[in-house]
Amino acid sequence: MTRRQLNILIPAVGIAIILGIVWNWMAGNTGKLIYVLTPADSDDPARIERLITEPILHTLEDGGGLGRIRSHNLPGLSTITVEPASFGTSIDGLTQKLTDLIPPWTVEELTLRPSIIGLDATDVVHVFRIYNDVSDERLMQTAANLLIGELKNLDLRVFANPLNTESAADEQTYVALGEVGEDPFSDMVESIQNRIPPEVYLSAHYKVTGHF
Repeated sequence: MTRRQLNILIPAVGIAIILGIVWNWMAGNTGKLIYVLTPADSDDPARIERLITEPILHTLEDGGGLGRIRSHNLPGLSTITVEPASFGTSIDGLTQKLTDLIPPWTVEELTLRPSIIGLDATDVVHVFRIYNDVSDERLMQTAANLLIGELKNLDLRVFANPLNTESAADEQTYVALGEVGEDPFSDMVESIQNRIPPEVYLSAHYKVTGHF
């Protein structure tokens, strides 16, 4: 091979390698994740895995068109993240697909209402659930307003899981995004628990993103 041929070949190979790297990166890194967050009245992570996480994972595996799926079980919360299969996938469309695949259901006296939300992969995610045993929408709204106000005081962005009116009277799930120290977070949760109506309960999960 002549020097001239080498001078042509080497840059061409280099460009091909770079294009391959970029293509692979784009295919597997959209910068977005979909969270499937399912609160439950159980403090046993093993039970949550068996009754909630594993059935959802089986459903997702059968759904197709998904990238890497990861899961973690916490006391009171099943957490699953789903990556799009390829670059350019519509996060809104994929979120709706998962919402259709995973409707609310009941198992062993647990009423489960997954919250499914598309977020940036770099978002720091905290999860809150407020619930009661008396189906009182007024009490729930009082607690929700208090929770949202405190989260905004910590400069966190807040998203509510859309539920129908009947469900909203029983429980509501909120996702808060942003950096906050563990001590201020704990102080905020304690303050809310001391001020919400006694018929309403609050569960809080700090930095669920830190478990993946």
